[in-house]
Amino acid sequence: MREVSRKTVITIVRKDADIHFDVQDWTYLKYIDSRPLERDLAQRLQFELSPK
Repeated sequence: MREVSRKTVITIVRKDADIHFDVQDWTYLKYIDSRPLERDLAQRLQFELSPK
C-alpha cells in the first residue's frame, strides 16, 4: 500500500488579486509587500511546525 504524505500548503495571494472560485474557501495569506509577507510566513511556519 502506498503511504500518503500529509503536507501543509500555505497559499499566498496578492491583496488586490481576485480569488478564483475554486480556491476562495482555502486559507491564504494576503500580502502587499514582501517584508510583511516574510513575517507572516515565519509565524505560520512556526505554528505548523509546533508540536500538536
